[in-house]
Amino acid sequence: MKHNLRYFLLPCCIIVIAIFVQWLDIDIRYSRAGMENGEYWRLITAHFAHLSWTHLILNAISLLIIWELTTKSYSLWWILICGLGISLGLWLFSPEVTWYVGMSGILHGLLATIAWLHYPILLILLIAKLVWEQLYGGLLATTILTGGTVIVDAHLYGTIIGISLQIINQLSES
Repeated sequence: MKHNLRYFLLPCCIIVIAIFVQWLDIDIRYSRAGMENGEYWRLITAHFAHLSWTHLILNAISLLIIWELTTKSYSLWWILICGLGISLGLWLFSPEVTWYVGMSGILHGLLATIAWLHYPILLILLIAKLVWEQLYGGLLATTILTGGTVIVDAHLYGTIIGISLQIINQLSES
């Protein structure tokens, strides 16, 4: 697939924001304690913060690759809804998660949406990865590369939300 430069404007803006946040070391992570004190903006902002520069670079490259696989450009609303849904999922169903950073949940949501539409074998592989993570935890290589624990529930919630958004979109089009 060949896309023009404008097609990549949104993911590039997201990456620039993430670089800015990392460079200035701004604390915008998902924080259960912060949200208990009314800092609800963390539900969205956590996805722009990263554990390390390596974590940010891996997420940025993944975002660009996944974006290239799509046949349509996703909107900022899709990204924000997916991010909000992941954070709410962590809040409601994963009380042991006290903080979270990164785009990996959103990336799983995007990948699930694309796989649902165009790549059934990729969807099967993604589901197998999620089952592995739920049973055995995050992949060791990912933990080593990012410099921290992988919050596998974010991957699961991102995938569920991505597929749900796609199903809602398909139903609204019919």
